[in-house]
Amino acid sequence: MSISVIIPCYRAAATLRRAVDSALTGAPADLEVLLVDDGSPDQCYAIMEDYAQRYPAQVRIFRKPNGGLSDARNFGLARAEGEYIAFVDSDDLVRPEFLAALAGELKDGRDVVLYNSYSTRDETIRAPFRAAQFADGLDGYLRRGIVEYPFVTAPWRYAVRRQFLMEQGLWFHEGIYHEDCEWCPKVLARAKTAAVCEQALYVYRDAPEQGRDSTC
Repeated sequence: MSISVIIPCYRAAATLRRAVDSALTGAPADLEVLLVDDGSPDQCYAIMEDYAQRYPAQVRIFRKPNGGLSDARNFGLARAEGEYIAFVDSDDLVRPEFLAALAGELKDGRDVVLYNSYSTRDETIRAPFRAAQFADGLDGYLRRGIVEYPFVTAPWRYAVRRQFLMEQGLWFHEGIYHEDCEWCPKVLARAKTAAVCEQALYVYRDAPEQGRDSTC
């Protein structure tokens, strides 16, 4: 089950290596990591070149004028070749079991797999997805989600079948803030099949002293 991990990069030289290393941990041969330099003024592209040289079979690098986070994600999505797409922010990381856990859920060809994230701010799993929330299917989750559950709009907690995204035209809306609030509900509303991995596979680094400057 091939997976494309898209990592947009902007002012991320201090954190990019950690993000890429985490994505490559235990990586299968058919993994591809797409690094998209969104006109970053720092040393992001030099770091990307180093990874492309060391992992030529798995790391693909691109450089483009600055267009914002949505534009960078769309750029990577248009060039991805994996059966499934996952997103990682350049100042976050994924756990070592990330790819193996996803592969186990994706084997049945579902449109989307949801998984949880761990926050470094309070060291908790925030707004966790639970399989029980989907007992009545996606429609049931969407009907109750606004009222009963914290509705999670973070693309890096969704692994999505690429062909499904292409068929539905589910690109990120460019030129707006909080583009994830527009994209994630559409993915769930249009998906036919979904699965939930209750593990915290993603590490969201949002402790105050760490800062976040990957907004392209």
